[in-house]
Amino acid sequence: MSDVNFEVLEKGFGIALWRNVVIQMSLNDPNEARMRATRQAGRKLMSQTRGPIGAVIVVGPKCPVPDAVAREHAVGFLSDMRERARGVCLVFEGDGFLAAASRLAMVGMISAARFPFEYKIARYDSEADVFLRQHLDTWSAGELVDAINRLRVRIPVDS
Repeated sequence: MSDVNFEVLEKGFGIALWRNVVIQMSLNDPNEARMRATRQAGRKLMSQTRGPIGAVIVVGPKCPVPDAVAREHAVGFLSDMRERARGVCLVFEGDGFLAAASRLAMVGMISAARFPFEYKIARYDSEADVFLRQHLDTWSAGELVDAINRLRVRIPVDS
């Protein structure tokens, strides 16, 4: 599974599976249906691969914090992966209030759930590449960034 397999491509949102990693990108509304789709993609990755897995969640600078129901699905996604995940990187792009609020919400959610895997809050895709290579060690430097960018360019953007 070295190619990027696009699972969901919607306006401002996308999910892809790449090797043993789920890549999710939310540029706008992280609603219940989208978080449920992320959970389904995680389950699909686990059924198609063996061994350790990881995830990269990229949150755009103008993306709002998910509501309570969407957060339940986000926690479910992480919970489903708990036995096989070795690392999850949350990339929050931007400097504004929404980015800070999203970082805080995710750190709180992961801390409260006490997941057994390592996680990192980052600002850049390159940090996710370094972090996940340390925990999964299945690709060369920059390959994950390339996969993230391949998803990014396929996501329809707001006009």
